Amino acid sequence: MESDLAAFRLKAPAEFIKSLTATINSEITNDFWDITVQNKLLVSSSNHNALRNAFFACLIRNGSQVLFSPRKVADLFDPSLKQKRKSLEKHHLFPKNYLQTEFKLDKRQINQLANFTYLEYPDNVDISDDEPKVYFEQIRKLQFANKTELLADMMRDHCLPKDFYSMDYDDFLKERRRLMAKMIRTTFESL
Repeated sequence: MESDLAAFRLKAPAEFIKSLTATINSEITNDFWDITVQNKLLVSSSNHNALRNAFFACLIRNGSQVLFSPRKVADLFDPSLKQKRKSLEKHHLFPKNYLQTEFKLDKRQINQLANFTYLEYPDNVDISDDEPKVYFEQIRKLQFANKTELLADMMRDHCLPKDFYSMDYDDFLKERRRLMAKMIRTTFESL
């Protein structure tokens, strides 16, 4: 770490920016985004808070709404907004009990980082253990009947494949990891 920091101990701001840019260009290649980040997303959520936080930081930076909600992701992470009950909950896009019952998957397979998002508490309770096809169709009918473009934007913001609710679970995870890595890259490059 000391040698990494030493590389940036330059006197002029222009030298610092030039050195930083050179380091980024040599270390953060297309392979980093297309292979390394996607492989790092192939983990259980509980083991990699940094990756989960990077993804949600992107949602905040991009001004995204919470999935299925009019509220902004940033609002739900704002500690100054006091609420009686925890308003934001981690949600399995393919619910835990559904995957255990239907496919006998273990905890590591179920808790893949790509299987999580945050929802507002009432939405998470309504979804419960329903399979994605069931809960998504209910949400589409009840909350987004005349707002298909808004729902499509939310799904895109949350890196959900267009028909995620109909996908095979492993195919869903693979595609969502690809989309998450792409979003993290795009957001990083916008800084």
